[in-house]
This record gives sequence, structure tokens and C-alpha cells, in this order.
Amino acid sequence: MTDLGTGIAALVGLLFVVLVLFGIFLLIRNFWLWYWGISAIQQVLRDQIAETRELRATVTVMLDGVHGLRGRQPVSTLDALVKNWRANGGTQIRAEYEQAF
Repeated sequence: MTDLGTGIAALVGLLFVVLVLFGIFLLIRNFWLWYWGISAIQQVLRDQIAETRELRATVTVMLDGVHGLRGRQPVSTLDALVKNWRANGGTQIRAEYEQAF
């Protein structure tokens, strides 16, 4: 081989090594971005699920109370039921439904 051919072969080999290393870097970087992105999404979902369970419990208490008013409890318990509803997140639930509609 001539000196020019050897130089070009060395340059192509170096370029190949640089591209492979850069590809490995991108692969690792994208994996970590994906991993931490998934972790962040999972945390958000966990928080929303916990909040949903808490709000679901509030709705269940309210519905049980309303069902109890149908002949099983005196109407005077309605004030306590509404107060309990508002204290346990009922106002937040109402605001979310109003915003959705």
C-alpha cells in the first residue's frame, strides 16, 4: 500500500472507532433518559393513584351517607354528611368535575 492508502485506511479506521464509541454513548444516554423518564412517570402515577384512592374513599362515604338518608337515617344527618364531605376533599372533587364539564 502507498502512504496515502495507509493514511486513508487509518483515518477510516479511526472514524469507525469514533462512530462506534459515539453510538455506544448515545445508546447508554438514551437508556438512562428512558429509565429515569419511566421512573418519573411511575412516581406521578403512584401519586395520582394514591390521590384517587383517597378521593374514592371520600365519594364512597358520601354515597353511603346519601343511601342512608333514604329512610334509614333522619334528614338532620345531612348537615353532618355535607360537612364531612367538604372536610375530606369534596370541594376538590366538585372543582374537578366543574372543570371537566
